Amino acid sequence: MLFLYRISLRLYYLILHLASFINPKAKQLLQGRKKDIPDFSNSKKLVWVHCASLGEYEQAVPILKKFIALKEQKKVLVTFSSPSGYLNKKNDFIGDYIYYLPLDRKSKMEEFIHRVNPEKVFLIKYEFWPNMLLALNKKSIPVYSVSSVFRKNHYLFKWYGSWNLKIVANSITHFLVQDQQSKINLADNFITNVSVVGDTRYDRALDIVKNKKKIDIVPKFKGNNKLIVCGSTWPRDVELILHLSKANPNLKLIIAPHELKHLEKINFGIRLSQASKENIELHKILIIDSIGLLSSLYQYADIAYIGGGFNKGIHNTLEAISFGIPVLFGPKYKKFIEAVSIIEQEIGISVNNKEDLLEGYNHLIEQVLADKIKLFCSKNSGASSKIMDFLQA
Repeated sequence: MLFLYRISLRLYYLILHLASFINPKAKQLLQGRKKDIPDFSNSKKLVWVHCASLGEYEQAVPILKKFIALKEQKKVLVTFSSPSGYLNKKNDFIGDYIYYLPLDRKSKMEEFIHRVNPEKVFLIKYEFWPNMLLALNKKSIPVYSVSSVFRKNHYLFKWYGSWNLKIVANSITHFLVQDQQSKINLADNFITNVSVVGDTRYDRALDIVKNKKKIDIVPKFKGNNKLIVCGSTWPRDVELILHLSKANPNLKLIIAPHELKHLEKINFGIRLSQASKENIELHKILIIDSIGLLSSLYQYADIAYIGGGFNKGIHNTLEAISFGIPVLFGPKYKKFIEAVSIIEQEIGISVNNKEDLLEGYNHLIEQVLADKIKLFCSKNSGASSKIMDFLQA
């Protein structure tokens, strides 16, 4: 199977080259990986933190901050697999170096690891690339799987993933997982070097609350009305949100699309770039047409709607609830432990259609949940400290 995997990588690389002529993301994947990484092979003080994309980087931030705070003269390398992560953070990241992870071709990965020569490696949540793990194992480099989740139907536990499971089991020094069920599922597959530490995203969300930005125009926009901030929305989410708006004439809405290209389909409300203190009160819908503001917008909301639940899965709910507000989201949430817990704690509601959204909003807006939500966040925080305690034990 490893042989077939390596053959498929060569085919993928060829397809990526062909796609790069018409697909900007494919082009960026190739161009970004042309940047040579310096040779750190004579150093033993480099810590390598790998993130698939931007979401995993946010998960890594509490750990990265703790590494920096240790002041042990260790350098920190951050790598990404996707352009969405690298391009967003290349000029604003925590660490010393930032690069793309090479495609998982045997020769390229061995060369990369030889040059990086890390003291320790931290894989955030997922990303178990076979050739990468084999190269790290060959050099006896400790590798930690951090804030990972292993469901019963994880691909590693399927027949087609069992060959890679053996590589993962032999290469990962310790699994620092989010929940007890992940530990059980790993044990069922004869992996016992596991500790339950929780999800570092709670720490990250609470850190964002402490360092939130003021957005002066939003209180003026909200006035004395109720405000729902709709974060990381897709077109299907917007359909439901507009129905809610029509049913609640006094409700103010802020919509922050998941991707700026979604703005092409939004021809209502006023865009933030066009808003001023003089005209903002005339509108009931504010469209965010820039990036980097969403997490701070939640501080002004009474309720948040989190997008993505009608696509592959909901986006970040923790950024919203960390401000003590309840959340609404679509039906595709069951793969997200925190969302399941939010439903169980009755501090959020999943909706399937316009009627559900209207009913869910009316229910939550009548509740006083801030203290309950903040207690929930506090009880689930502390994963990054547990991870550092484990590493220093």
